[in-house]
Amino acid sequence: ALPNLQIFDGDEDTIEQAFAWLEANAIPNVPGVFIGDSIQTMRTERSKGLEVRTRVDDLMQTIKRETRRLKLVSIVTSEIGRGFYRSIKKLEELNDLAAFKESGGIEYAAKTAMVMRSHPGSDDLFDIGMAKNRGGKKVAFRLRLDAETTSLREVEVHAEDIHCSEQPGGPSARQKARQQTNAAMAKDTATRKERHTAEKAAEKQLEK
Repeated sequence: ALPNLQIFDGDEDTIEQAFAWLEANAIPNVPGVFIGDSIQTMRTERSKGLEVRTRVDDLMQTIKRETRRLKLVSIVTSEIGRGFYRSIKKLEELNDLAAFKESGGIEYAAKTAMVMRSHPGSDDLFDIGMAKNRGGKKVAFRLRLDAETTSLREVEVHAEDIHCSEQPGGPSARQKARQQTNAAMAKDTATRKERHTAEKAAEKQLEK
């Protein structure tokens, strides 16, 4: 038995009940962990009667709020949109941040978001794309599934061989656009400074 583990899987269970249990059973100086599977099937006290997108948004806001309040580590899974079940060509064209089903609130609320894809031609390899990581660098990697133990371990592989919408460490389209804008602004500022310096030098020459 694991005294510090509680599973909530009843039809009427809510995530508020899980967070209340974590708060009541908190261990001093040890962060609690909330694990939810999946965003599309979990519910809050307000979920009944809400349409799907609103329900998912409410769920993500609740998880984010309680995670901050209780200083937890929260790990949740999400189903992915239909486009990610189509051909490999379509799979590679889709942006990882667009993968999460039902709501943009998932990508907004997540601190770190990863998408798992089956590696083409393999039954036990999975490519992991890190669509978002507020805590540091985005890194893609590959895992191998051990069917006997149902455990996963990382497999050494070249970054360019991993199927994800963005290569590890590489800037996204939005980041590239921002970098280009910043570079243009910096260049314009430098040009104006040079022009101002030249004008000042000319004025001093005239004064002489």
